[in-house]
Amino acid sequence: MPLSQAEKADTFKCPVGVFRSLSEIINEFPKNEAFSKETDLKSTFPELSTYVKYNAPFWRLRVGDFQTYQDAQNMLVQLRHNFPAFGREMSIVKEKIQVKVQ
Repeated sequence: MPLSQAEKADTFKCPVGVFRSLSEIINEFPKNEAFSKETDLKSTFPELSTYVKYNAPFWRLRVGDFQTYQDAQNMLVQLRHNFPAFGREMSIVKEKIQVKVQ
């Protein structure tokens, strides 16, 4: 059952990377890279929610459900510190998620 508009909320996420999966690429490298980075992040920050999504031709890994931009920014700083190799791939995006209203 879909949630009502009142049950949807804007949150901020930190996209960790966009992994291109072109039709001429036969192997699963971009998909595997997205899930590998998800595993790395979860090992350091197990409390963070992660989302790996495919929207042709890209695999995207997003991290966290932050209520404020400042919370997302604070986590982004931590992510860049702990994963400097991912640094240029990370930014903050605003996205709607579904939350349960009590």
